[in-house]
Amino acid sequence: MTRLTSKQRAHLRALAHALKPVAHIGTEGLTDAALKGILEAFNTRELLKVKVLESAPEGAWETADAIAQRLEGVHVA
Repeated sequence: MTRLTSKQRAHLRALAHALKPVAHIGTEGLTDAALKGILEAFNTRELLKVKVLESAPEGAWETADAIAQRLEGVHVA
């Protein structure tokens, strides 16, 4: 997987700022159902925002890395 440059990440974050989260990760963490919902959302969008709640077992960066590892072609910005 190619890495994004810092300018690319900043641009994507700016674009995502106004988006509403398509998935919320809570106390159960990244479940198969949540991952399936994220994958389905990628069928209609290129850029997604995922909200990781404070009650989630892992932090936002760890969850983002787990999503990127389990879904092909996903980059974390």
